[in-house]
Amino acid sequence: MINFAMIFPGQGSHKVGMLNKLYIYHNILKKTFDEASNYINYDLWKLITSNNLHQLNKNKYMQAALLTTSVSIYRLWKKKMESYQQLQLVIVLENIQL
Repeated sequence: MINFAMIFPGQGSHKVGMLNKLYIYHNILKKTFDEASNYINYDLWKLITSNNLHQLNKNKYMQAALLTTSVSIYRLWKKKMESYQQLQLVIVLENIQL
């Protein structure tokens, strides 16, 4: 068995346009952002690509955007690693304030 840890960034690591290049090529990111946006009734992808850092810096949007970004990256990684069934994953979320 292979041990693997995935560490996600916390508050303050966000920026407008994060994930732009990955989003274009990987539909699983779009699905994750759509799912999260529907849940909170706010278009998170539009927020992080709108060039509106002031809005993104608001805690209620920043936390949702960072969590969704992290889940998107995890889901993309998991999809790419499906053939490695013996891989044990440990996920560490840093600085998540709920």
